[in-house]
Amino acid sequence: MPRRSLPQVTGLRYALLAVCLSVMITGCAALSPRPRLASGHPSVAWQATDFRVVARTVDGAERELYTFTLVLDETQGSAVTFTQLDYTIYHPGINLIPASERTAIVWKLRPHSELRQLFYSSPYCSAARCATRGRLTPWWHILLTGTNDQGQPVRVGIALAWPSQPPVATPGEPHELPGTALPTTAVAPAVVGSAVPFATMGHTVLVHAMLNHREPVTLLLDTGATRTMLTPDIARRLGLSPAVDAPRSPIVMLGGQRAQMPLIHLASLAVGDTAVADLQVGVFTPLPHTPFIDGLLGGDFLKRFTLKLDYARSRLQLTPQVAPDPPSRLSALTPATVQSTVPIETIGNHILVRAVLNHREAVTLLLDTGATHTMLTPAAARRVGLAPAPHALTGALQVVGGR
Repeated sequence: MPRRSLPQVTGLRYALLAVCLSVMITGCAALSPRPRLASGHPSVAWQATDFRVVARTVDGAERELYTFTLVLDETQGSAVTFTQLDYTIYHPGINLIPASERTAIVWKLRPHSELRQLFYSSPYCSAARCATRGRLTPWWHILLTGTNDQGQPVRVGIALAWPSQPPVATPGEPHELPGTALPTTAVAPAVVGSAVPFATMGHTVLVHAMLNHREPVTLLLDTGATRTMLTPDIARRLGLSPAVDAPRSPIVMLGGQRAQMPLIHLASLAVGDTAVADLQVGVFTPLPHTPFIDGLLGGDFLKRFTLKLDYARSRLQLTPQVAPDPPSRLSALTPATVQSTVPIETIGNHILVRAVLNHREAVTLLLDTGATHTMLTPAAARRVGLAPAPHALTGALQVVGGR
């Protein structure tokens, strides 16, 4: 699994990167703010962005996370599917041998579309050793292989070298980034319907957000979560660690597991130029094995907007609702065979849609952007005549809480 990315305020600093991209990994050229064409693959343009150093607590210890977003653009109408990712990370001064990994992927770069993937590294270094060695600047070598829609092989190599003197993430008082405009606390964007970029991890969506005008975070967009959640680490950095007697809210996880999470109040939560004021959120660690994800952006925030996810362009559009839509009637829905608008129904902050399996079995599904795969209950599968074969492939399923 690629190690992927993002932000925070206590010690957040932006770093510049020297980047090069070619058919095979070669020397590095100066980073350009504009997309470049990949050598040997004129239909693929690339851009590296969002270079950050953030402080996070990982396994009980303060760590530096070095993060960036890799953006790939298809420019000539030829789809590309990347099926293998090879990467090597080297931290000069603490690594004697670079760490390498190969993983199977399915990254689909559609014609005239954009694909954004997040990467991160979190090196371990003892305080004594790091004090003598200096900053833990990483070097990345990334190789993507796959095929285009004509079946021709595609190989894209990327070399990323952080500068020798990058800004450092250090614990301390929060600060404002120079030149950063603070979002409004009103539920109205500066430009109505303006879109913000998002990155993907598998099939899930990651967005930048700003808490209380000062704490940048990365949240997983989860329409299946009734309430927005933040990790205890982020609550602590905000100075909002819940008291022992703080109000609590029940949480029901996939599979029926239950837990109680304490609640805190945020003065504001903003995504792009759109913000919600006075929002009560939960404090919980939804994904303990992904330290770059600072929580879930749930239905309590999303229900205030008309939500548009453009996966082809990697853009999220949030438009404030002017008036509530009339209630839907799911039982009257006949699924269309072409692109159309279909009614939804909400229960609490959950979104329900009607679907038909194998042209015959009508079912009601939870629309859950936090789920990596579409899932059916065993009963629904039996009704449509589906049953896993004795030796069917199985996969690991990680639910909220890391289990």
